[in-house]
Amino acid sequence: MDISIRMRSKKIIAILFMLGLLLAILNVYLFYYWYIYIEWILILNFAVLAALLLIFFLNKKQFLSTKRHHLLKRVFISVFLLINITYGIKYYSMFLRNQKVDFYAKIATCDQMKLQFQEDVKNNEIKYFNFGITGGVDGREYHPEKGIYIDNFGLGCLIYGEFQCYNKLVNEYLKEEN
Repeated sequence: MDISIRMRSKKIIAILFMLGLLLAILNVYLFYYWYIYIEWILILNFAVLAALLLIFFLNKKQFLSTKRHHLLKRVFISVFLLINITYGIKYYSMFLRNQKVDFYAKIATCDQMKLQFQEDVKNNEIKYFNFGITGGVDGREYHPEKGIYIDNFGLGCLIYGEFQCYNKLVNEYLKEEN
């Protein structure tokens, strides 16, 4: 293997490792607010970092061949990067979901909620807000009779009056004949 290719390979590995480390720090910082996934992020990241340290020390003792060492290092750095990219995407989707819920939470009256519902119907972006013990279901639900998707937002045990007004409008809309 050419020396310049080996040097470039080392630089790329170092850059990917630093990127993974920065993403890990960012994910821990962002998910700390939610108190969810934080344990998994820390456990997975520490496991991969411990494996990388083990590979480093095994290489110093000459237990691994150079090819295996480089292969294992690339694999674990790739896993480290993928873990943190995955959790970054997960955080971003949670962030977008909460922006939508916050937007509707700022609507103060049922009349304003009716106007927003009419705009949502026009844009084909209808939402439904679930409450109660089983209100933790998020996702999209297809309604073939209307040919629309409805975004479900699970809000837990807290019940918001304006959201109930919006849900009532959704139920009436779904009961209407085409």
